[in-house]
Parts: sequence; C-alpha cells; structure tokens
Amino acid sequence: RIHLDTTDMKFSTYSFASLAISPLLLGGTATAQENSTVAASYYETDYGYAHIPIEWHPCDPHDPHVLCGDIEFCQDGDNYGYRRLGDKHAPCGGGVPGPLIRFEIGKQYKLTLHNYASKVTNLHTHGLHVVGDGDGDDVTREAWPGDCLTYHYDINKNQPPGTNWYHPHYEGESLAQVTGGAFGMIIVDDILDDPHNPIPEWAEPENEFLLQVFQGASGSQSLGNGKKVPYEQVFHMQAHKWYRLRVSTVNAQGRTSGLWFPDECTVYKVASDGVWHEAGFAHYDGLCYAMTGSSRGDYAIKCSEDGSVNWQNSRVAKLKVYH
Repeated sequence: RIHLDTTDMKFSTYSFASLAISPLLLGGTATAQENSTVAASYYETDYGYAHIPIEWHPCDPHDPHVLCGDIEFCQDGDNYGYRRLGDKHAPCGGGVPGPLIRFEIGKQYKLTLHNYASKVTNLHTHGLHVVGDGDGDDVTREAWPGDCLTYHYDINKNQPPGTNWYHPHYEGESLAQVTGGAFGMIIVDDILDDPHNPIPEWAEPENEFLLQVFQGASGSQSLGNGKKVPYEQVFHMQAHKWYRLRVSTVNAQGRTSGLWFPDECTVYKVASDGVWHEAGFAHYDGLCYAMTGSSRGDYAIKCSEDGSVNWQNSRVAKLKVYH
C-alpha cells in the first residue's frame, strides 16, 4: 500500500490486506462548514438528473438484505436511455447518463428492467463479480418492447468496491442504443466502518464528484454528465482540499482518448476499472491519463485555482475553487 505524505509529496510503503486505501493517504480533515457548503455529493443539484440514484426497497419486509428496484429503458427518436421508472419528466438518453446504481457489499439486489422503447434490449454491467447466466448478467437475455427482465445481483464479500458502469448489450442493437445515450454509472460503496481497511475522509461519498463522459460514434463534442460548453458540468471545491473524482468514459466504438487536468490541480489516479491500486499511484505530470471507451478511473484531486477537466479536445467539467 502506498501512503502519500502531503507535506513533501514523498512515497512510503504500507502493507494492508485488501483493496481499501490507507487512512493516512492524502490526509486532511474538512470542517463541518466546508462539508455543508462546498463539498459536493451525488445528491446535490450540480449533478442534475444524471446521478439521482435508483431507489431500493426490501423485496420482503422481513429480509432487509434483499432489495428490489426498477429502471426504465426509454426511447426518444434516435435517442435511447435509462431513467427511474415512471419519471417521464427526466431526459431520455442523448448523452445524459441514466440513474446512478449504488450497491452495498453484503446485500443482494433485484433490478427489474422495463422496456418502453421500440427495440429489444437488455442490461449489462462492467465491474460486477456476478454470475453470467440465469437471472444474472446474461447478455443473451431479451426484453422485447413492453416486456420486463429482472436481474439478480449478489454483491458479496468477493466484490471489490469501486466505480463501474452499465449499458445495453443485445446483439445487433447495442451499438445504436449506446451511441444513442443508453448508459449509466454503478458504484459499489466502500465499507466505511471496516476497522481492517479504513477509508480516508476525502474518499467518502460526501467528498466525491461523479463524471460520466460520453462521445458519440461520429467523434463529436464530448459531454460531461450530459452537458456541454458553455453549460458544462461544474464541480465546486474548497481550495487545497482533497476530493475523490470518479470518472467513467463511454464511447461505443472503444476509442482511446486522454483525460486532461489543469496545472492548478494536484492529481493522483488511485483506482482503475473499479479496483484500488495496490502498488503505486499515477501522478499527473502534465500529460494525460489514457482511458478507453469503457474505462473507469478514480482520482484524488485538490486544486488551488479554477480550472477544467478535458476529454480529448472537449471541456467536460469546470472546477470552481473557493478560498
């Protein structure tokens, strides 16, 4: 395990048993005022609809460990997307991510996909350690127009916490549906109260930013959380305070592009494709972090002044820094 001393930026090695991160890494305690007025979370309005989470409820009132939820697959012309069931005021695809799916380790989930589009579809996840047949993540399953499919996800102790994503994967339809905007982010939460693998405050949900970047098949301007210049995503940050930026990049043709950060920020990549780094962190040195059309990356970031995050040649997020 790597510990980063934020005073002199030197590395030293620690040994931990699992994939959680050292509690001393990128240390620093935010005041209650900072957390309430500046630190962003997935509930704040800055994220818009894109990261309103799926609502879970017990399938059986007597068993709180098995939770049920619903998600709608929708269509608006050539746009496809996901939204919470019955939320007709929400946008349908077109680069706007679907609802955030958030899982806890140690629980089971039953997610019912409702197909309100005119094409057959299904739902496939990246990063979940679940079965690929039966009512699991089987890409051959079919939800025809007007039909439903229920997926069973057992998020057990073998599942690493991390940043993942979902999209349709029905043969012959997936390219059109993903490029039409059908995708969303999955987060498997860290176990915050695990004494053997404590998580530092900067990496907890109240200090996280979520950014899902989308680029269509034509290579047009990239969107950050469904927004583009001059109305791009804005993240509000306290100066010199560490945050966790979770990034998912989506391009149905799988192109590799670069994620660029401003010189006013110190950035370390701490996780890739839903797994914490074990050996060392990639420090941003003025170059870019390469990410493919289905990559995920978690970044520890602190900034001294305003800046922006760029994907390829497009600005996908503004960083608004307060002193």
